[in-house]
Amino acid sequence: MLENILVGKSNMEIQQWKRIIEKMYDEEDFRQLELQLSSKLSQQAKSPKEQAKSTRRQGPLSRTELQQQSIPQPGKLKFVTFLKCVLDFQLLEHERFLSMFVRHFKSIDSDRDGVLSED
Repeated sequence: MLENILVGKSNMEIQQWKRIIEKMYDEEDFRQLELQLSSKLSQQAKSPKEQAKSTRRQGPLSRTELQQQSIPQPGKLKFVTFLKCVLDFQLLEHERFLSMFVRHFKSIDSDRDGVLSED
């Protein structure tokens, strides 16, 4: 199972990812992330023909490439998609939290080199 997660072949059921984000975030953040993940799940559910069009690869896939592809199962979200959404959400929240400090730091950093001088 761990190997499948590492190579991006693992999928998560809706209840699994909802429970994880419910435990990690407050109600508002949970709802926001739930909407993002539900949207990703809908996008992932595109037909294989639409997915093939979006990749625009020349020639047929080799057996190894076919085996390495993460084939989404109906109602299941790819783990790599879940991970990317959560990490992107977390990064944006940190940037929002730090924005006041960044503005204040930039106002003090007169020579704009990222270092506060003693002068």
